[in-house]
Amino acid sequence: MKIINSLIIFGLVFSLACVNGKTQSSNYKSVSEEKLSGKIEHVFSSDSSYVLSYVETKGTAKQPQNNIKYIVHDLKADKVVYEDALDNGSVSFYNDHAIKIVMIPGIMREGQSQDDFTYVYDLKTKEKKTLTELKN
Repeated sequence: MKIINSLIIFGLVFSLACVNGKTQSSNYKSVSEEKLSGKIEHVFSSDSSYVLSYVETKGTAKQPQNNIKYIVHDLKADKVVYEDALDNGSVSFYNDHAIKIVMIPGIMREGQSQDDFTYVYDLKTKEKKTLTELKN
């Protein structure tokens, strides 16, 4: 009898854990569908504590620049911690709690490099620095 009771309790706990996981999963998806339109891509940080959701719109003859709209969702706190858009660039995870934002400049001045136009935004401290600043 104790074995049957233990199995029932385990089953209940397991099913509740599955339901909570689905709710969290569907919540970041519903938030990203609310804030972004189009084909949404989701990329998780290495420790799966954040998810980067983005939509990339290809350029047209009238507007030749690609546009990326993106949000970063903190899965533990269950909230959006960063939201932005950029033209002709890219966004990805730099590490498990920071994103790398690459902007493509029109014309670079002498002495500048791509690192001057690549930013790292720390999702915990809310600080944004260029790669040049981080290397110095």
